Amino acid sequence: MPLNTFTDLENFQLTAVQYAQCAPIPSAGTPSTLLITAVGGQPAIVLLSAAVLATTGTGTAGSKTLGVPSTAGVVLGQLVYTPGGQIPAGTAVTAINGLVLTLSQAITVSMAGAGVFFVLSVSNATGIAVTPQMPVALAIGTSQFISYISFNGGTPGYSGPPGSPLGSYPGYPIQAVLNVAAGT
Repeated sequence: MPLNTFTDLENFQLTAVQYAQCAPIPSAGTPSTLLITAVGGQPAIVLLSAAVLATTGTGTAGSKTLGVPSTAGVVLGQLVYTPGGQIPAGTAVTAINGLVLTLSQAITVSMAGAGVFFVLSVSNATGIAVTPQMPVALAIGTSQFISYISFNGGTPGYSGPPGSPLGSYPGYPIQAVLNVAAGT
């Protein structure tokens, strides 16, 4: 798609860090394309996908377990998204035991029957690189979510030069800021 024919419907900004996160793709105006630009000096990796499973969940604030009516299609490492924010961004499935899932982060607000989406995670191997100031146009198709991670975070085990405190090493920032425009 030529960028000069892009009609912007909605803009938002995402901050990619060293672990994968996801956000819903806006549906206002029925966008067909996301135009993504990394601003600043850090590239990011992105992946568009539909929810693997959309269901409901029950859990208690402070707990890392989530009860669901079905785990069909859920696998370890998938991201968990709740529209109400009951589960923190970047939370992933770490264990499946029947209809109870263990999460990588604790539930922040108790929930009973709240909407829960399970989304594919992204890594350097599975996503598309978005480099600074070089826009990438991606067709949305049936995708409902964008998963994103900073380039350095997408490298398993990467923590910067030896002895460097997380985020303090020169030349290797762990955050990437993405400007995202949804449009046609």
